[in-house]
Amino acid sequence: METNKEIPAENKGPKKRTRIEYEDNSSSFETMTRADVQAKISLPMDSISEIAADIRGMLKPMEKRERDRENKEVENKNNIWNAIKETPNLDNHTRYKVHAFIHKFGMKDAFLKMSHEERWEWIIYNVE
Repeated sequence: METNKEIPAENKGPKKRTRIEYEDNSSSFETMTRADVQAKISLPMDSISEIAADIRGMLKPMEKRERDRENKEVENKNNIWNAIKETPNLDNHTRYKVHAFIHKFGMKDAFLKMSHEERWEWIIYNVE
């Protein structure tokens, strides 16, 4: 059996262009000066003013949302402490311990949804 070791002369892929061919093609290479580049990327002052006004307009609602979040957190802490105080047969040491435990493990919502009896059982179970 004889194998042909010659490589076929035909080229299977697209031919690579030489640098001269590439640079001669005006659609693939464009000379721009520094001034041209700056003109393309700079914004008119009106656009900058509009962007600044939009950002200022967004700040007020964002600040209000942050204040509301802080107020809600304070309210939740007060609600949790009130719920702990309303739970019967707990000494202050146990109340403080439970308060820290609830905040440490993020149990605020679940704790507030429990009935008085469920809270007491949950506290006794977790403090022991």
